[in-house]
Amino acid sequence: MGIDVLGRRVEAAQRNILMVCAGVSVLALLLLSLAAILVGRNVREPLGRMIEATGAIAAGDLEARVGLRRSDEFGVVGLRFDNMAIGLEEREYIRDTFGRYVSEDVARSLLADRSQTRLGGEVRDVTVVFSDLRGYSTISEELAPAEVVDLLNRYLGAMNELIDEAGGVVIEFLGDAILAVFGAPNDLEGHAEIGLRCAEAMGHRLIELNQAWEEEGIASRWQKVGLAKLGQRIGIHTGPVIAGNLGSRKRAKYAVIGDTVNVASRLEGLNKELGAGDADGVSQLLFSDAVYEALPAAMQARALKRGEFLVKGRQQAVGAWTLTDAQVSA
Repeated sequence: MGIDVLGRRVEAAQRNILMVCAGVSVLALLLLSLAAILVGRNVREPLGRMIEATGAIAAGDLEARVGLRRSDEFGVVGLRFDNMAIGLEEREYIRDTFGRYVSEDVARSLLADRSQTRLGGEVRDVTVVFSDLRGYSTISEELAPAEVVDLLNRYLGAMNELIDEAGGVVIEFLGDAILAVFGAPNDLEGHAEIGLRCAEAMGHRLIELNQAWEEEGIASRWQKVGLAKLGQRIGIHTGPVIAGNLGSRKRAKYAVIGDTVNVASRLEGLNKELGAGDADGVSQLLFSDAVYEALPAAMQARALKRGEFLVKGRQQAVGAWTLTDAQVSA
């Protein structure tokens, strides 16, 4: 048996088949391209937002959010990422707020290691700087309460900035007084010299504040009652302290206690006996033998001993020194 088929019919069938295949291929390619675009957009957009958000958080912008509202896996990851970012932001807020009350170094230390929140302390060799604003009683009488608070905040803020820059820690503000420590909670090499230089800088900054208050007209309020400028008394001592958490389970604070703190406070008060401040209204400054002995030769060459003095709470006399060629004197 045999079948006769015209060649042109075969060729026509082949062309039809090729056209159908080509059409199907083109249609499949279009469908695949469309699907790829849709899938790519569906994947690329959330990934891009996540990359952008992680980059922002890495740069310190803890308010960054992915903000995906999806029910798929990307939505789950985005939601968890946003919750993590919220937690980081809250932690940073807690650290910053906590740092305003206990110093940033102490806040970082406590938040980094929960074991450090336990009550107790450790012996550390530190330098304690104790300062008090001279003339505070006068300005309290002459200024309104809100004005007193504003002036104190400017003064304490300026001093706090200098202490932070020097690597010290403000333990607490006692009204117009400042208790600062160099060498706790973190080690600080050369803390005696650093503390003394910081005290000098505090005196220079107070000169600038007095000039600002003069220009603003605020100074006239206390000048009319005989106080030319505001000054400060500073006492500095180096030695061992107990540094740690003091208080109870419900309420505690980071503190430094011991004879070293007491001596720094007594030296601050001794400034009153050794002569009131100078005409520039800068700091009266006294530091102990222990501070002097820890200073480099260049700083020792600038020191002048004022004598040995008995102070309250101590049977042994305390040597008191000041600086001779700086704008701080006792």
